Amino acid sequence: MAAVEVRNGYKYYGSKSNPKIILNYLNMNVMRGSIYGLLGASGCGKTTLLSCLVGQRQLNSGEVTVLGMKPGQPGSGIPGARIGYMPQEIALVDEMTVKETIFYFGRIYGLKEEQIREKFKILRSLLQLPPPRQLVKNCSGGQQRRVSFACAMIHEPELLILDEPTVGLDPMLREKIWDFLVESTRNSKMAVIITTHYIEEAKKANCIGLMRNGVLLAEDTPINIMIKFECNSIEDAFLILSQKQGDSDVVQPNTINTSQPPAIMHSVEVIDATSPEPNDICKKLPVDENDNKTQRTDQGGHCREQETDNRKRIFFTTRGRIKALMTKNFVQLFRQPSGIIFMLLFPLIQLTCFYLAIGKTPTNLKLGIVSGEVNDYATCFDQNLRTVFNHNDTCEFKKISCRYITELGDDIAERVYYKTEEEAYNASKRTEVLGYIMFPSNFSESMRVRMEEGRYADDGAVENSVLSVHIDMTGK
Repeated sequence: MAAVEVRNGYKYYGSKSNPKIILNYLNMNVMRGSIYGLLGASGCGKTTLLSCLVGQRQLNSGEVTVLGMKPGQPGSGIPGARIGYMPQEIALVDEMTVKETIFYFGRIYGLKEEQIREKFKILRSLLQLPPPRQLVKNCSGGQQRRVSFACAMIHEPELLILDEPTVGLDPMLREKIWDFLVESTRNSKMAVIITTHYIEEAKKANCIGLMRNGVLLAEDTPINIMIKFECNSIEDAFLILSQKQGDSDVVQPNTINTSQPPAIMHSVEVIDATSPEPNDICKKLPVDENDNKTQRTDQGGHCREQETDNRKRIFFTTRGRIKALMTKNFVQLFRQPSGIIFMLLFPLIQLTCFYLAIGKTPTNLKLGIVSGEVNDYATCFDQNLRTVFNHNDTCEFKKISCRYITELGDDIAERVYYKTEEEAYNASKRTEVLGYIMFPSNFSESMRVRMEEGRYADDGAVENSVLSVHIDMTGK
């Protein structure tokens, strides 16, 4: 059964009227339990194709099926635990050690601590990883690529995608990695897609695809391709295919109808006719209820996959992922002194600026005062003035607004006195005062009635016992 199927894959950048074509109706098949070598010059569309397979990008037209499902489909595990992806560019956390990096990806993929330790020992020996406590940023480019390779392999994915994994590695280590990949695919149903500039090393792949200008020129076993074109090397066959395609055969961007693509724009030159049909594969694989990696045939005779360990793991990694992400964030923070200083000082700087800007007590505010029961405001400051006294065994109020005026104080607001509300209102409109406070003419008497009669006080007493505050809200 095919692990990856691409049908009429078309991808372009830019506008539809003048597109830059990256994938030109490409067709591709990658079988399970095999190594697929994707060969081609830089800029031919290999990395874009791989990013579409892992769900990072989407085709403009055509279909992509990975492990029986569309990338990005809910429950597909793509991107996720079902695939391992090593990008061409290093995407590691510089502040983490080699061991912390491997454990981080293991937890992201839902592995248990003991499983991660065992796999780390195997990968460390295989890939000759740097010392476990060495920081990633202190590793060389080749060492970082080996760590990235280990991160893609840690969870034993069903599909392993490696974008230029052997760049910068010595020949002995490249040979060792290829032997490991061959052995892994032979003993399991894992599929491997590998891109490389070292064309001759791709002879160990079960199938290779020769790519140029967004098109697969050929897709077959290395031996069949060399026999087909009577060459002694894959590089010579690639040269013949490139010359055969020629610049005149490349479809120009302005001739492409992006709204209605044809069935197949370019066919693959070489097809492996000996590849078994899907139904034959289903018949050859045993059906075992206890085997998580077997396949079954549905009523229509088509292959369908059983759930694998990696697919099940998708729904049970929440706690592990949270732990991994929190560990990574704390490690990044505490291994960057500048980050800690910024984290501690920035809130203090914010609070200081806020306090200096708007946090102080307002000063020099002018507030108008209008009291209908006071003719001369100087009497409010007479020390002999009694605003509350007893008369005939009752509590009497007199000019009680004066008590409020004296308690207000200039430290809160500078008081400006007006005889009428109209004067205070006009002063407020002219922004001479921030606003004004108005006391009714019978404020004291109304307060007495309200206190004595409570809820039985008449509406007039209630209304006149309330002081009104008018603030200028025009923003001038």
